[in-house]
Amino acid sequence: MQQFQHVPTGQQLGAHTWSLQTLLDGVRARQDAHMSQLYRRFGDRLLARLYRSHPAIANEIVTDTFMSLPELLERYEERGQFEAWLHRVALNKLRSRARTERNEPTTTASKLDFHAGSRVTGRTMEQQEIVERLLSNLDERQRRIWCMLEDGYEVKEVARVLEMKENAVYQEKHRAKHKLRAAATAFLNE
Repeated sequence: MQQFQHVPTGQQLGAHTWSLQTLLDGVRARQDAHMSQLYRRFGDRLLARLYRSHPAIANEIVTDTFMSLPELLERYEERGQFEAWLHRVALNKLRSRARTERNEPTTTASKLDFHAGSRVTGRTMEQQEIVERLLSNLDERQRRIWCMLEDGYEVKEVARVLEMKENAVYQEKHRAKHKLRAAATAFLNE
C-alpha cells in the first residue's frame, strides 16, 4: 500500500477553499493535506449517520472507508454527489464486515452493537432519555430497522444490510410503529 505524501504547511494555506475536484485529485495522488481536508468536509457527517445505528463499529467503518479512498477513487465515475457515493462505500464496508463476522463461528450479533436510540444533536438529555425509553420497547431487530430508517436509509438498503426481504422490513417497521405508539401513549398517561 502506497503511503501518503506530506504536503508542507505553506501549501496548506487556503485548504478550506479547495474544490471537491482538487481534493479528490489530491487524495488520488496520496497527499495528506487533501485527505485531511476531505475528511474534515465529509467525515463527521458520515460518522454521525453510521453511529446512530451502528455505534460499536462506526469509527472503524469510517476510518476504513477513508483509508481505502485512493484505491476506490480510481473507480469513482463522478456521477451524482460525492457524499452519496462515499456513504454507499461505507455501507458496503459495513455489509462486508457483517458478512465476515457472521461467518466466524465465535461471533455473535452483539458484536454489531446496534444502539437503541439515535444521537441527534439538538435534543436535550431529557428528550434523549425519553427516546431511549420508548425505543427500549422494541426488540433488537425492530430497533435496528427503526434507527436505520430514521437515519435516512431506504427500505431496500436496510433489507440488504440486515439480509432480510423488503417485505419483512416493512412488516417490522409497521410493528415497531404500533409498539412505539402504544409506549408513547402509556408514557403520556403516566
